[in-house]
Amino acid sequence: MCRLLGITYVKEPDLSLFTAFIRASQHDFIAEECYGFRSHNHGWGLAVSTDKGRTLFYKFVIPCWDDEMVKTLLNPRVLGGCGILLLHSRRASAGTPIDSFSAHPFSTMLVDGSNIYVVQNGGLDKEKTYSMLKEKFGLKLEAVSDTLLFTRLLAETYRDMGIEEPSERLLRALKTLYRKLMERGATGGLANTFILHSLPGDRSYMVAVRFIANEAEKALKYGELFTSKNDDLFVIASSTVARLLEEQGYRMAPLKKNGILLIKIEKRGILTHFHVL
Repeated sequence: MCRLLGITYVKEPDLSLFTAFIRASQHDFIAEECYGFRSHNHGWGLAVSTDKGRTLFYKFVIPCWDDEMVKTLLNPRVLGGCGILLLHSRRASAGTPIDSFSAHPFSTMLVDGSNIYVVQNGGLDKEKTYSMLKEKFGLKLEAVSDTLLFTRLLAETYRDMGIEEPSERLLRALKTLYRKLMERGATGGLANTFILHSLPGDRSYMVAVRFIANEAEKALKYGELFTSKNDDLFVIASSTVARLLEEQGYRMAPLKKNGILLIKIEKRGILTHFHVL
């Protein structure tokens, strides 16, 4: 159970975005109403790729509202005038460790030399997910989170895709992996995922997966993803973050169906494309 915020921006992002994320993490009124817990206090992290060729990757076990690094990292002068940012605050799933290593994002290098940074909201069946790995590298289930296992599985699936273009390859890998996870009964009711894909030559893009299998009212209320887009900014956020952004004047629309959003910065601006899972 976590809170997510992803932004793609072509001018300095407004600090109101980060304020909403921190407030939702500290007091998640939707989670409190639906599931009885109040905050995402088991760590936070970010991944950023900027137009200045800067990649930032940070995570820590303490809550974002208590971390002095928040003001340093979530600073428009650090983030630059154009880039992609993922933010995650964690409420640990049962049976997963609470430490800085297990905070999100998780990062790994793919077979083509590119890097992915992965954040998730939801939970996967750890044993079933672990059983799908071809190369386990001595991973011990009790020492790792389900999202780490997902990241390793995604890297293996990406390796096996016979496509050269990176974004098409990642989309195909995600579709394939989610299908296999569903076939194994490993996805549970909620498995939303944001990924920053950083490519050689300082090229990056973002994908966001909306996956909600549980159609119960409270599951949809808690797990839904919301988006907002204009010429300068694309935002995708968890429900509580979206509600707070609406209070600040952002127009947030629910995705409502499972699929993968591809978000890229091109010469024509910010382009998005939705692919059904």
